[in-house]
Amino acid sequence: MWLSRGLLIFLIPVIAFSCTPKAKTPVHKKHPISEKLPKPVEGEKPKEEPRDALLFNMGELLFSKEDFANAGLKFRDLIEQYPTSPLANEAKYELGICYAKTGRYEDSLAILREALPLSLSPLRKSMIYSIMAENYSGLEDYFEALRWYARAMEDAEEEAQKGEIWQKIQEILDHRLSPAQLQEVQFMYEGTSTAGYATFKIAQIYFDQGDVARSKKLIYRIMEEFEEQPYYPQVKAFFDLLKEELIPERNVIGCILPLSGENRVYGIRSLHGIELAIHAFEPNYGGMPIKLVIKDSKSSPGEAETAVEELVDEERVIAIIGPLLSITSEAAAKRAQELEAPIITLTQREDVAEIGDFVFQNCLTNSQQIKALTSFAIGELGLGRFAIIYPRDLYGIKLTHLFIDEVLRRGGEIMGVQSYDNEQMDFGWQIKRLVGLQEGKTQKGRKSDFEPIIEFDGLFIPDYSNRIGLVAPQLAYYNVIGITLLGTSAWNSPELVSEGGKYVDGSIFVDGFFRDSPSPRIKRFAQEFSNTFDSDSTTLEAQAYDAVDLCVQVLTNQEIYSHRQMRDGLMGVMGFDGISGLTSFDLDGKPNKIPFILTVRKGEIQQIE
Repeated sequence: MWLSRGLLIFLIPVIAFSCTPKAKTPVHKKHPISEKLPKPVEGEKPKEEPRDALLFNMGELLFSKEDFANAGLKFRDLIEQYPTSPLANEAKYELGICYAKTGRYEDSLAILREALPLSLSPLRKSMIYSIMAENYSGLEDYFEALRWYARAMEDAEEEAQKGEIWQKIQEILDHRLSPAQLQEVQFMYEGTSTAGYATFKIAQIYFDQGDVARSKKLIYRIMEEFEEQPYYPQVKAFFDLLKEELIPERNVIGCILPLSGENRVYGIRSLHGIELAIHAFEPNYGGMPIKLVIKDSKSSPGEAETAVEELVDEERVIAIIGPLLSITSEAAAKRAQELEAPIITLTQREDVAEIGDFVFQNCLTNSQQIKALTSFAIGELGLGRFAIIYPRDLYGIKLTHLFIDEVLRRGGEIMGVQSYDNEQMDFGWQIKRLVGLQEGKTQKGRKSDFEPIIEFDGLFIPDYSNRIGLVAPQLAYYNVIGITLLGTSAWNSPELVSEGGKYVDGSIFVDGFFRDSPSPRIKRFAQEFSNTFDSDSTTLEAQAYDAVDLCVQVLTNQEIYSHRQMRDGLMGVMGFDGISGLTSFDLDGKPNKIPFILTVRKGEIQQIE
């Protein structure tokens, strides 16, 4: 299909260059230029038509009859005989079309190049570029033709014109370029619809070659970057075909953890929990054999995202465990949701499970901790008035806001709030302000000399165990006694007792795991872990263990052969006896957990049952 030249409207001696596509079947009309010529007066001898206009009209007439060879002769005569004529430039355009129509592609290119330096409208430039492209197609130089069509698309203004140009581009990408040329198009036209469609063609080539994983990886990129393009429905249909080809292996589970860099220690701990759950060190284990595929997130969102793609596309895992960090969990969860692959993240991040219905979470979140802590403090201990001392960092500020909101929601009161710097060692100023002590003190400065006004019965300190070991003795020094210290999972450490001593007795805090729990199942896990890795288990190992153990339970009890079935199986679990308190998932994929309520009695951390 050739782009036709347009009908012209001339004002002698000035010409307006504009055109619209010629109909497939020529419609013979009197050329507009003749309408503008002087009309003879009755009795007067008609004036002779200018020679250049006569040649142009003759060329137009022959062109309308599709006699392109003879039409070209007239336009060429005009250009040669009247090079300064106001019609000469338009004749060059018409001659370029005539040469193209008669297969004289080199001649067409030469004459059209003479028109390019002129000051032309975007529409006329777009049409010239299109004819240039058609000439290169005629010469079978399709790569160069694509370049000119791309330029034509840039200057095209009408949607119909853009649609016609795109059809030509699509035809070249569909049938005329080699795989190597398609890859070059990807690079040269990066970010454009042309590059997107070239990527689609490469994905189809990979699929035909049997490399389904690489094909799918490219399709993901197209669907993410070129959703608004007209070929998106083709891409989506091809994606649906690929999903049918990539049936997961029901006994293969992937995990994504930070196994290098500064967060490596946490990743290794979680990995140990996963390995214990699949009985990796029991060669004679008689249960369902699970193959574990491990990926290092390197604490990078990009690496985590790539790991998800590789696990789903290349390893064909039935589910993914991890990542661990907030910064990587969001990226991995979003990619897993796009790929419709179940993922159980191990992050505390509150909203990660809300990304989609294939995203689950097994970690006691900050809000869950605060709800459990305030529920026990108000509902079981009968506390109603609270004060807070918190560090001025992200963790302290966030937990303080959560605590205040939850106390007020439950009808309690906040009697005072004080903050301190992260590096602070002396908390006397904050304590005295909470209890109304003057800055000065008695001469001896003994404990009994302080008479604090204590208007609260619970003191919440959202900090780590080593800091609590400094704050608690100072509270006693200022005679702030008879209150209950309240904390988070950050307190659950031997340091709390070794640093805080008798001053932390009776304190209350929560966690998602307690290895000294009287639960037989937890005792068994803690013993097996200690025997296998020669170290004590923590919450990190426990929550990773539960995530895998839950997956294995679903795979063992149900016929699972697809990601969708695995998602439904996880969502349907009820009453799971998790060592990290996990029982089930809610409709958003968040964990329903029974937190461990912990206290210190006679120098030991114990569980309150």
